[in-house]
Amino acid sequence: MVELTLPPITVALNQSVKLDAFANINFANVQSYSVNSFISRNPNDIVDVNNSAIFQGPNQPGFDQATVTTPLNWVDNPAPGTYNYSFTIVGSASAGFIDASVESRGFTAMVLSITG
Repeated sequence: MVELTLPPITVALNQSVKLDAFANINFANVQSYSVNSFISRNPNDIVDVNNSAIFQGPNQPGFDQATVTTPLNWVDNPAPGTYNYSFTIVGSASAGFIDASVESRGFTAMVLSITG
């Protein structure tokens, strides 16, 4: 599991938060894998999710290498206040895989003023 956390973000009336997150996960010699990633607001409020998985039968050949990219883009419209945002990546693989690693990753936020 890998988690990226932004500094606290304060939102005023008529403001939104644009969140962009991604991660590249590499697996070596893997039969099946699953990668779940999500953006949370104040640890318990999940606002966006990305799931990627390949599940193969036991008689199918494994992959020498598999790379998974988990992009997430979300515009959050919370009430005025201060919020803590985090991006979490959780990966799992079938037994017998050689290596798994989270390579490049990023998590950014931009506060937008909404005019109408």
